[in-house]
Amino acid sequence: MNFNKYTIKSQEALQEAAEIAKGHHQQFLESGHLLKAMLSADESIMHTMLKKMGINIDYTHKKLDALIATYPKVSDTSQAYLGKDMEKLLKVAEDLAAKSKDEFVSIDHLLLAMLKGDDKAGTILKDQGADAKVLEKAIAEVRGLQEAQPAMAPLGWLMPGSRHLRPWPHPDQVTARRELSGGGVP
Repeated sequence: MNFNKYTIKSQEALQEAAEIAKGHHQQFLESGHLLKAMLSADESIMHTMLKKMGINIDYTHKKLDALIATYPKVSDTSQAYLGKDMEKLLKVAEDLAAKSKDEFVSIDHLLLAMLKGDDKAGTILKDQGADAKVLEKAIAEVRGLQEAQPAMAPLGWLMPGSRHLRPWPHPDQVTARRELSGGGVP
């Protein structure tokens, strides 16, 4: 898994999920930790989408607390690992991002992967009526044709007038083009 292919918000959610696991003396990062982290973030578009599907956020937090309490505890949490269900969830999220031609795995890909999978965190949402097809439609309406991009693209990566991230020409390439074209803008 290449976590550099995750949006800043997705990386933050995964980091917060690891902190939640550590705080509960759990060594394996599971989907319950991730959903708890995603719901604990500031009010976001995800909250809006979940509420539109009839999801009770407070109830979901309580169910997640109960789920997280069932995960095995260890005395040494210095090293964290991905649980088997979490690995599957991240793989599905990456596949969803690729299918939608997104360069980066976003929060909505992670949430959609939960609803498409059979893990316990996704079941908490599905038991309240959350549906993957409804979420896909809501995501499409909110995002339109916009692709998932990191919150802060590396300097020079987002080319003007483009929604796609790609390398910006190196200054030497720009100078060479100017010289070959007799000056002006390359």
